[in-house]
Amino acid sequence: MLRKFRADAGLQSRRRRLVVWLLLAGAALRILLIWFPRTYDPDTSTYAELGTNLLRHGVYGLQHGGVIVPSLIRLPGYPIFLALFAGHFHLMLLAQAAIDLYGCWLVYLFAARNISERAGDVALGLGALCIFTAAYAATGLAESLSIFAVSLGIYSFGELQRSAARSELANFSRLLRSVLPLAAAAALALLLRPDGLLLFGAILIGLLWYGRDFRRRTALVSCLFAALALSPLVPWTVRNWRVFHVVQPLAPEYANNPGERVDYGFIRWFKTWAVEFSSTGNIYWNLDSDIFDIGDLPPRAFDSAAQYAQTAALFDRYNEHELMTPELDAKFGQLADERIAANPVRYYFWLPMLRVADMWLRPRTEAFNLDVFWWWWGQHPWQSAAAIALGLLNLAYLAAAAAGAALRRVPWLIFMVSYVALRCALLALMPAPEQRYTLEAYPIVILLAGAFLAGQAAKTLRR
Repeated sequence: MLRKFRADAGLQSRRRRLVVWLLLAGAALRILLIWFPRTYDPDTSTYAELGTNLLRHGVYGLQHGGVIVPSLIRLPGYPIFLALFAGHFHLMLLAQAAIDLYGCWLVYLFAARNISERAGDVALGLGALCIFTAAYAATGLAESLSIFAVSLGIYSFGELQRSAARSELANFSRLLRSVLPLAAAAALALLLRPDGLLLFGAILIGLLWYGRDFRRRTALVSCLFAALALSPLVPWTVRNWRVFHVVQPLAPEYANNPGERVDYGFIRWFKTWAVEFSSTGNIYWNLDSDIFDIGDLPPRAFDSAAQYAQTAALFDRYNEHELMTPELDAKFGQLADERIAANPVRYYFWLPMLRVADMWLRPRTEAFNLDVFWWWWGQHPWQSAAAIALGLLNLAYLAAAAAGAALRRVPWLIFMVSYVALRCALLALMPAPEQRYTLEAYPIVILLAGAFLAGQAAKTLRR
């Protein structure tokens, strides 16, 4: 008995040391990425200006002609977070990296308590050393905190279910204490990005699906969660109504203020052929800022020689002033209607599915100063090799996660699969593919992959 006790104590000591070393390695990785910064995203300046103007001048808006004009193009969560650091950008990145690492710790706790200690160790290793999420922890964008919100949601959902299984939700105070962290995760996601609504929806689906664990209190738990999660959006919605006279509880789809024109015709035309991230950079982001090059369009952008000539003429008209006018936008819309009518299955099914696949499977070059045309091996062999390595690493994470889901090695799988399915459905509707839009699902990918790899390790040890 004493020998077994000492063996167990030694095993726990080794596991604690492993956890510490993994956290230190994760911290070192994030500090290294902060020390060697990557591509600067202009959205960071927008977030910072919105938050600074709110805290210093009491106006949530952007400067135009020396005047701060109110805006609703971005939700207030991340701008306020940036403004709290008063321009100390690297200090903000360090805080963001610490929050990201804490999210890895929450996923570890979920796995260790609900799957196995080995699964927790593997999940912590996959999360702390995941270069994809760590890269955005070292970037001034809302993705990192959004990833943390999902991690917090996973952990809090598990704790709520564990409390229900132990019959600890009998009185309202205990119920409130259990639901509050879950609602906080959803509220944080909603205040950061419009797609935070997906976490809210997935949690609600999970609460209703596994409601039997609440012993006839499903409706109360679900309503309490919804009320707490949505309540932070009330001041934002009221403000938008008072300032703009619109009902806008989230940010607009195309980040436009009320009254600002959106080039719907051009966007619809872009969706009739766009699949790759390179098309987003070469065409979509160039709108009203740079010329269009007909050579950047793939063959699927044209159904005939006449359509090629029509597209080239529209490009020439746009390139004269690098400006999309309402008349020109209408012409692009007519071209889009023609292409959609000729092949609706392509527009409504195949292209959205290919865009989703591109966002999940394409090497994540956007955060590492790697050429978007990563397959041009002759021009930059080292960048191509790095991109291929990143792509294979991403595939390994996804393959292990798919195996973990197929083998049902994670509890409350409906909640997690619902989130991934909702995110894929949203991505299918988006016109411009970007790999970073899948990162919010990575805590679930890491958890599923950790459960699968831990299970395989246990099988090997038993043999």
